[in-house]
Amino acid sequence: MTSLLPLRPWIPQATRAGALALLGLALALTWGAWQPSRAEAQPIPVPGDNARPPTPQKGEGWLGVALTMFDEAKAKELGLKRAVVGVESVFDGSPAASSGFLAGDAILSFNGKEVKETKELIELVRGTEPGARVIFEVVRGKERLKMPLLLGVRPDRMEMLRSQLMNKPAPDFAVQLTSTGKPTTLKEHRGKVIVLDFWATWCGPCRKSIPEMNALAERHQGEDFVLLGISDEEATVLQGFTAKTPLKYATATDTKRQANKDYKINALPTTVVIDQAGIIRDVFIGAGDLKALQESVDKLLGKPL
Repeated sequence: MTSLLPLRPWIPQATRAGALALLGLALALTWGAWQPSRAEAQPIPVPGDNARPPTPQKGEGWLGVALTMFDEAKAKELGLKRAVVGVESVFDGSPAASSGFLAGDAILSFNGKEVKETKELIELVRGTEPGARVIFEVVRGKERLKMPLLLGVRPDRMEMLRSQLMNKPAPDFAVQLTSTGKPTTLKEHRGKVIVLDFWATWCGPCRKSIPEMNALAERHQGEDFVLLGISDEEATVLQGFTAKTPLKYATATDTKRQANKDYKINALPTTVVIDQAGIIRDVFIGAGDLKALQESVDKLLGKPL
């Protein structure tokens, strides 16, 4: 039996050459159309940069650091001639943390604009769209660095602080008791429920909350409970204030603001609840949630709610 094969059409040699040329031209045009233009191409991220293609987001821009001013003496150590904006601490999981910012960095500029005050830098960052790619000029040691990153969305203040502190070991501290001038530390009170109330005599909401804080101290008097009010003011200022406005709990001074830094305090009053094992279990900002504070303390002391 003879098998039938498909017939191959005969194409003259010249025609084949022309067809191949047309095919090559078509491929070249297709390749050219497929390649991205320079305008469309995304930049390669810089090492240490958290940059991805910018995605506009709603809200205010956020870097994720606590700022302070480095005075002229500190600036001189960094090889600078004037006081500068400094990084006091870096928030875990923030754009600053993922891009390599460190406590002690001095910030000279934001997107090429020189900054001289913390307020100025805060306004620039908050006024920039979240997801925008920005560049900070930073001094670390005596080295100048360019720090590119994508700004995040500024979180709620309470949410931000709780994410940094809640369910983590409480930082130890050494503050000076106003009554005696002697130091007191977190370790001294281990095994008790501890409430740290960061406040100031000039703070209106702090003064407003004093009656409720006095009631809290009296309610748990004689129990394994400590309430300590911590201020960065001088002892004489606190003593003058408490002479006119009696407090039922101890106060202490933190004039070097080390405890304030360790607990990332950026608003007053801020109240931190620490359990018997030294773990932070609750954080409150402002003077409006004292009932919740009482419930938190009662729960840790094993009292019915």
